[in-house]
Amino acid sequence: MMEACFKGNLDLVRLFLSYDCDANEKYGDDQYTPLMLAALGGHAEIMVSLLEAGADPNAKNRIGKTAAMLCGFVGMKESHRILNCWIMDSKFIDELVLQENWTR
Repeated sequence: MMEACFKGNLDLVRLFLSYDCDANEKYGDDQYTPLMLAALGGHAEIMVSLLEAGADPNAKNRIGKTAAMLCGFVGMKESHRILNCWIMDSKFIDELVLQENWTR
C-alpha cells in the first residue's frame, strides 16, 4: 500500500483499504505512514481516502514529524492545506450548530 500511496495509484489504495489494510501502518526505519507518503506525493484523493479510512493526521515518523510538517518542509501546499483542514470528529461542529440554533 505504501508504494501505491506515494505513486498515486488511487484504485490500488482503495482496494487495499477495502481489504482492511491498516491506514496507520508505519513503514521502514523512518516510520512513514501511508498518509505521509501520499501527502509527499501530492495525491489529494488518496489522502482523503486514507483520512476517511481512519488515518491519523497526527501520527509522527521516527524523527517526530507529522504528514503536515513534512509537506510544509517540502512545499506541498495543497497536501498541507488538506491535512490542516481535516476534521477528525464533526461531533463538536454538530453541537456548535445546535447551540447556535438554540439561541436564535
